[in-house]
Amino acid sequence: MDLELTGRVVLVTGGAMARSSPLPPLVGEGTSVALCGRSTERLKAAEQLISAHAAESADVLAIECDVRDPDQLASMVDDVGRHFGRLDGLVNNAGRSAAATVAATTDEDWLKTWISSSWPRCA
Repeated sequence: MDLELTGRVVLVTGGAMARSSPLPPLVGEGTSVALCGRSTERLKAAEQLISAHAAESADVLAIECDVRDPDQLASMVDDVGRHFGRLDGLVNNAGRSAAATVAATTDEDWLKTWISSSWPRCA
């Protein structure tokens, strides 16, 4: 698969859960990836797995960050800029979901899910 992302830098929020994602093929093409997530342990595991698939030209950076916190978010974006010198793309994989059917999801649960998944403070 060639997505023409060789040499590009992509930030993946919710990156600690990236183990079962298309990220290994991306880094195999030479795409550098910054992963962010709340769990240091899961981030390190994802970073190791993805790095094992990386082409020589790809780099993988893992940063602990809760994207719901504007200060952590700003710091993480600064870290990505310092490490890679730029940012070319974003995969917004962070968020939460209510473990229920649509019919069983309350308005309050839906609103919490929407707020945590849409980055309203980043606009």
